Amino acid sequence: MSLGVLTKWTSHFAGWLLAGLLGGILPLFAAYALLSWSWDFKAQPVWSWLTLGIVPFACLPLLFLSNRSIQKISRPMALFLLLHALTMAGLFSFGIWPAVAGFALFIDLLLAGVLIRPAVGRQPGRILKTTIFWLATVFGLGVPLAYLAAELVVSRAETIAGDRPYCLQYASQSRPYDYEAARTLFDLSALKMQARLISGGSKAFHFQHHALLIIDDGKRQFFNWSYRQLEFVDEVSERKLFREPNHAWRTPSVVCQPSPHFGRRLPIWSESVGDYRTSVGNHRLNIPLEFRPRKMNDRLAITATLPDFKPIDEMRRSNPAQVTSDIAIITSGEADLQSLLRRRTEPFDVKSVEPEFSLDKADVYLRGTQSGQSQARTPAFTLYLAKDSSGQPIRFMECGSHFGTAPDRGRCRYTFVSQDLAFTLSIPDPSQWQTIDGNLLELLAWFERR
Repeated sequence: MSLGVLTKWTSHFAGWLLAGLLGGILPLFAAYALLSWSWDFKAQPVWSWLTLGIVPFACLPLLFLSNRSIQKISRPMALFLLLHALTMAGLFSFGIWPAVAGFALFIDLLLAGVLIRPAVGRQPGRILKTTIFWLATVFGLGVPLAYLAAELVVSRAETIAGDRPYCLQYASQSRPYDYEAARTLFDLSALKMQARLISGGSKAFHFQHHALLIIDDGKRQFFNWSYRQLEFVDEVSERKLFREPNHAWRTPSVVCQPSPHFGRRLPIWSESVGDYRTSVGNHRLNIPLEFRPRKMNDRLAITATLPDFKPIDEMRRSNPAQVTSDIAIITSGEADLQSLLRRRTEPFDVKSVEPEFSLDKADVYLRGTQSGQSQARTPAFTLYLAKDSSGQPIRFMECGSHFGTAPDRGRCRYTFVSQDLAFTLSIPDPSQWQTIDGNLLELLAWFERR
């Protein structure tokens, strides 16, 4: 008899275990998609994600009802879910809250699907209850907890920084090496604060951390967020190298502006944090954070699209139509184009050719490759140059060498001086320099007027 009881309980447990696994497949896949895929969170109000838990929570009483009671209420519930699903499908088709509407539609159809069995008079089965349990856990409990994770992140940052100036930045959703300045608490939630995963061959790599804490009280310190330890830890990539002066260029780019109690001033989900305010020479600039303004090797840098210099669209990922460039801005005295020209020509053989694009042009060869049988060899790179009336360089463009390609392929490194400032950036085509000059100076003037 005891063997029969044991067999019965084993069979009962195995049945619930199997139902739990089957009922959790789709909800857990949806949870993975919610956390790992890049969503355009600006396409719908941030608070709208919290509404995803309403329907699963409303279905929770079914877990405690008898099968007969479930059969009685399953038809009106299934009808309600289908009507709600039609509403969400309408919102989705018209582009209103597309991501939230899509997830809500998925939840409605999944719940309606598991209610069909009792709605036609059959026993509900275990999968109905396990599916409701998983949906309520993932969306009813999981999404609010993902929001609340931001409070934990800020609390840990405040504990480490104390009264010292600090700021927080999270992994960019479009650029695998970069970060975005945290502008809301939602940016620090588990929904958005996720390092981008890059697949390579048979392995996958992270080239960024989930988030960085930067403390700047005269000497910068970097800490990265660990979900495993729920803490900021001193394990930033290459930290043992960039702490040495000769490897300072390996330091992560800082796109946020440190200030005391930075996290406590962040709004919940409306981006009301002020612009990045800084000065370069006599120019006082108020730069929107969408341009990722930061100090890079003691010079101001921004990131913008070319050639119109719009802020980078974080959700377009690696779309080739979105050509971007990091633009360094310094005073003209720091640029010293004359020395730059000398460094780039002295070790090489330089041959002046016909001007192009209203700029002087020179092909640059490795020493000795212009003689004998090497006459037809492709130059190592090409230089374009313009000088002012006093003979000082005001435009310097180097094409080809940075990317290991011929001068007519790949990008060009372009530096130009205007008034008391110098700008350095990469451009895809040397013929664009006049458009680049005009649009960039117009953008700078806009920063000054703000």
